[in-house]
Amino acid sequence: MEIIKKNTPNYTEGREDTPIDRIVIHWIGAGTATSTIAWFGSEKSQVSAHFLVSEKNIYQFVDEDDTAWHSGNWEMNQRSIGIEHDATPDRELSDESYKTSAQLVADICKRHSIPLDREHIIAHKEVKATQCCGTVSVEKIIAMARELTSSTYYENRIKELEVELDEMRASRNEWKRKYGELEEKYERNMKEKNEHIEAQQKTISELNMHNSSLTRDKEILLSENNALKDQIKVLEDQLKECSGIRASLEEQLLKSGEARNELENQLTECNKKVRTKLCKYSWREFAITKLKGCK
Repeated sequence: MEIIKKNTPNYTEGREDTPIDRIVIHWIGAGTATSTIAWFGSEKSQVSAHFLVSEKNIYQFVDEDDTAWHSGNWEMNQRSIGIEHDATPDRELSDESYKTSAQLVADICKRHSIPLDREHIIAHKEVKATQCCGTVSVEKIIAMARELTSSTYYENRIKELEVELDEMRASRNEWKRKYGELEEKYERNMKEKNEHIEAQQKTISELNMHNSSLTRDKEILLSENNALKDQIKVLEDQLKECSGIRASLEEQLLKSGEARNELENQLTECNKKVRTKLCKYSWREFAITKLKGCK
């Protein structure tokens, strides 16, 4: 039985050593359970009860060891526990609320050794002139509470609990089976995962080795590239030097060609002069020869 705690400033601590021997039944009379909770929580109301029953819910405002302000009679407040019920003139107490109230009354009577009879379970109107507890049947609550405390009830309840226990055992076995399947599946998944991780680690190791090899190759290539750059620079310097030599040789060749042309021209001129002289000399010799022959 779950009890929902609610706060109220309207109560007196303790009971001045007065034993609890009464339960006073109330109804809210107007409004709803929610508005009643708010009303008890207000200091202006100056009223409270130990409990409020609404369907399956039980709200507790005052501890049983303390005095609630519920009956309008201080002596009765000190010796009793007040229970409000979610009912009004236009809304009778539901069967679910009767069942909940009977469980609460039976539990209180057991704790405080209060007899389950009409003398000790009373209506508010029996304490003070009021319409409370209206249409709420005190007799029905007592009868249902007695049924809950009877040996037959406990026997039936034991049987119900045994059935629930069997169902829970069956459910537990089913959960064990499912847990075993899940555990096997988990182990398989973990094995596959570990194998996959090992394969990945192996691949990573191979890639790292390959990367190291590539790094070394890169360093070698960079070194060779730097050497080639140095060779290219030397060759470029040599090319510049050769270009200078070539330009000098071309200049010398040009000058040599001009000198050759000049020498060829001089030679041609000399040849002309020689031929002219030879030509003149030949005719002279010819004439002299002829003259000598005539003699």
